[in-house]
Amino acid sequence: MQKDIKLEDIWPQKEDVVEYLNKLDTSVYKNIYKNIFLGNTFWQNIKVSESLVYKWNNDSTYIQRNDLFKRQDFTKLNIKNAQILNILGNDVKSEQISPFGQISLYSQAGLYLESKGLKSYEYNTFISRRTNSKVMLRGMFDNAQIKNKMVLKEGAFTKDFTSNEIISVYAKSLLAKKNKHDLVILAQHNYGSGKYQDWAVKGTKLLGVKVIIALSFDEEHRKNLIKMGILPCEFTPRDALGLDLQGNEVMNISFYSDLGINDKINLEVSVEGKTYKTKVLSRIDTKEELNYYTSAGMLNYYLNKMIDKDL
Repeated sequence: MQKDIKLEDIWPQKEDVVEYLNKLDTSVYKNIYKNIFLGNTFWQNIKVSESLVYKWNNDSTYIQRNDLFKRQDFTKLNIKNAQILNILGNDVKSEQISPFGQISLYSQAGLYLESKGLKSYEYNTFISRRTNSKVMLRGMFDNAQIKNKMVLKEGAFTKDFTSNEIISVYAKSLLAKKNKHDLVILAQHNYGSGKYQDWAVKGTKLLGVKVIIALSFDEEHRKNLIKMGILPCEFTPRDALGLDLQGNEVMNISFYSDLGINDKINLEVSVEGKTYKTKVLSRIDTKEELNYYTSAGMLNYYLNKMIDKDL
């Protein structure tokens, strides 16, 4: 007759375990682990400097500082003389915005790594270098499925209307920062859909984009933009078609100092001496989101709370 064997039938008794442990020679383990925090010879030979703040190595190709976190006042969040970085279509996915895959030869990221003395077989992937903001920024929007209405080329290309040249998205962001211009991205429906990619938002912020105006947003992406201090706004279909923007326009976006939830915001578009005025809908939908945005992002919001608490 078959009999079921349960775990309690084969499990050792507590008394047996204690008796066995008492017989063990613990000095063996003490000797093995007594210098565990000293590390091996390789670890001990690493040169470090004592400091409360990490000293960034400018020659590192894997870890570089980024400027995501800067204390900023709400009064500086008004958007004036902004240039258009991209005019995009429907269903632009987070995976298309964020750098992904192998770093290719002659790409902006590849050229940067080449300047650091690396060969093409050492480039590795964007995922492996995601802690290097200088690499990741150069790969933003670098996807064959990205189609910018401002240019005929696919991928991370846009137009500099000052020189009338097609340049990379990264190069235009540098020009905008040099000339102290904010940047705007325009899109149609469902911007930021797809799988969550944190660099799709972080990279957009670091490029200098202050506002994204679309016909609609992926809900999670919209929330993440606000947490990073980027303003999501929506055109009405009538306004979007009526403006028929080409990318050479300059934008001013203004709102009252007591910006509220889902406010209508003034949008002024200027091109070739002509100015068009309309309104766009702020997609700040909750009080919490409003607090994040008016603090220039979630990190600033919580830092300010900590400072106020200490005071």
